[in-house]
Amino acid sequence: MDIKSKARTITSGDRIIDGFTPSPLPPIAPDGGLVLSPAAPLPVVRTVSLCERGPCRHYWRAVSSIESAEPLDGSLGPEARQELHTCLPAPGIEMELNGVDIYSCSRWDPEEPAEVAAREARRQAFWATHDAEVAALVATVPDETPDPTEAGEEETPL
Repeated sequence: MDIKSKARTITSGDRIIDGFTPSPLPPIAPDGGLVLSPAAPLPVVRTVSLCERGPCRHYWRAVSSIESAEPLDGSLGPEARQELHTCLPAPGIEMELNGVDIYSCSRWDPEEPAEVAAREARRQAFWATHDAEVAALVATVPDETPDPTEAGEEETPL
């Protein structure tokens, strides 16, 4: 009796094909290509830098205006702004962090929520008094806009 005749051989293709049913093809377009639905956009995942998570007392962020070209039609365009992210780990040392995510830092010193709340309260109190002072100052400044009816000499036609 031949052992090879009794042994069943299974090829790797047989294992793959067993139980496999292909999915139906999408419809065919007039040009012969496949009609596919648009893919869902991938979510934008931005990691939050360690400096911003704290927030670290050495990290600061400033938003300022920058000069930019005016629109060609002469209208007022949106004001151009730039955002700066900087770390001041020690006196005299400044590191720009624009476009860089920090994952680990030996100088990271997070502020306590109470410190952040106290700072925000000081800022709100300052702006409340500052706005009142500016409003009082503006009220005392005389209006120096010239009155067109009180113009000096009128031009006489020649």
